[in-house]
Amino acid sequence: MNLDKTASALNRINRLFELISEMGEASDTERDLLKAYVKDLYNSLTDNEGDTLAASPAPAPVAAPAPPPPPPPAEALPEAAVAEAPPAPPVAKPEAKPSPATSSPALEELFATEAVTELSDKLSLAPISDLTKAMGLNERIFTVNELFGGDNAEFQTMITSLNGLSSFDEAKSVLMRSVAQKYDWGAPGKVKKAKTFIKLVQRRYK
Repeated sequence: MNLDKTASALNRINRLFELISEMGEASDTERDLLKAYVKDLYNSLTDNEGDTLAASPAPAPVAAPAPPPPPPPAEALPEAAVAEAPPAPPVAKPEAKPSPATSSPALEELFATEAVTELSDKLSLAPISDLTKAMGLNERIFTVNELFGGDNAEFQTMITSLNGLSSFDEAKSVLMRSVAQKYDWGAPGKVKKAKTFIKLVQRRYK
């Protein structure tokens, strides 16, 4: 069991559950995130399980009981009377279905951090304490239409979720597993706006 991964997964599950409890209901995005966090928790609990099993000592050999005496020889039957058992039919093995990818190169590139050298760029990356207050009305409308399919309720839920996280790595995981894939942020027409929004989110955790 990986204790660090387990603690991180439990913290994310608790924060998301508290948010859902406050909202009174869970959206599709929040349900998907909760499932993903539970899966992460399961994976952290099974880490190194194989090593533990391999390291456990083998049981001591148990002496086999003495074989019973052989039965008396039976009379030989004619060859025609001996029926050959039909061969067992081959067992078809189920084909393994590939698991869906959780990210794509286009999405990974969106979240890649760039080195900042210009003073103006550094000032534009100043920390912010609340994402709900960091966007003007026009920018908010444009973001909802371009990156959230016009669903303002889903945008509000996501902003509230992001405000409750403690690191950009957690925010990246949440976005990539939900709206970034759902609304195809890697599409050529959305890349510029997606990068602008992601930089804004990154400032929340500085």
